[in-house]
Amino acid sequence: MKKHRFTFAPVFVLLAVIAAALLACSGRGKTQAAGELRYGIATEPKTLDPLDPSNTADGRSILFNVFEGLVKPDTDGRMQPCTAESWTVEDGGLAYNFTLREGVRFHDGSILNSADVRFTLDTAASAGFQGFTQIAEIETPDDRSVRVILNEPDPEFLPYIAVGIVKAGNPDRKKNVIGTGPYFIESYTSQRSLVLRRFESYWNPVDTTAKETPQGTRAVPLEKVTIVFMADSNAMVLGLKGGGIDGATLTGAWMKQLDPEKFYIVPGFSASVQLLALNNAHKPLDDLRVRTAINYGVDIHEIIAAAFQGEGTPSGSPLIPGLADYYEQSLALTYPVDRERARDLLAEAGYGENQKLSLEITVPSNYTMHVDTAQVIA
Repeated sequence: MKKHRFTFAPVFVLLAVIAAALLACSGRGKTQAAGELRYGIATEPKTLDPLDPSNTADGRSILFNVFEGLVKPDTDGRMQPCTAESWTVEDGGLAYNFTLREGVRFHDGSILNSADVRFTLDTAASAGFQGFTQIAEIETPDDRSVRVILNEPDPEFLPYIAVGIVKAGNPDRKKNVIGTGPYFIESYTSQRSLVLRRFESYWNPVDTTAKETPQGTRAVPLEKVTIVFMADSNAMVLGLKGGGIDGATLTGAWMKQLDPEKFYIVPGFSASVQLLALNNAHKPLDDLRVRTAINYGVDIHEIIAAAFQGEGTPSGSPLIPGLADYYEQSLALTYPVDRERARDLLAEAGYGENQKLSLEITVPSNYTMHVDTAQVIA
């Protein structure tokens, strides 16, 4: 961890939230035309078990293609039916009744049933997954029916159970990786690569008809995806330029090193929200006037321009704008830059020329975006 100690005049700092846009850069390589893709990722999965809460973000993104829950979020964050074809909510939100799809197969060919769902939910609860402590009872009246009864209503319960369903009785989920997703893990070599292969018996088969893309090429379903673990963004850029990988996820500064005539640059929201977290129990941050002054003191757009090369969006909350059902646009305008107001609030709290405000920001030194953000705040 890297610590930055900054001494502020009464004018400064910030409690601002930024939703940074990642840029997926894919080269126009031959492997895409053959239905194969080599994709660079910075960190490998900590585990291949979807019921292990210690996994990395990159690990979860890989397993999203291998495992599925009763429901699954779409690109706007809305929960859609997945292994459950439908559900109803009863008793004022205390009971959820799920009907499983008929004929959903695990990668070993066996059929998903309610016992697998019950085993998954019980295991997730034992592992301490958020939201699962609300479950009071799970009933499985038949192979395709699951009834979940809660201790008290929880409006966030449905997103929680998007957790990947595993096969009941699998003795080693970390090595014997069996899900119901559109891809299965064909091979995994630690610190090198992980290979995903399209599951031919997937319950929701893709359209195999090649379609025209906006770039004028023919898109085909990927038969194989090789995830290449690369040390850092510089290695990914070199891999893209040299043809060792076909795609990678990069932030703005690295993306600008790629020629748009040779690569498709596809912008998209990441799930990353940059914020300065304040300890409200610690002086002087226990004073609301100080915290409000911090919000008024720093220009979020300045941070986006300097730390993210302009590729970001003010959020105003811990949610990204891509979560259409939950994001509230008006919050982004709650604290416009007003340094005179910040000065007045800090003066009311006792800070001025004779008593300056001093804060310390701690950020992980291996993430350039966090370090750059802290430097702009200073």
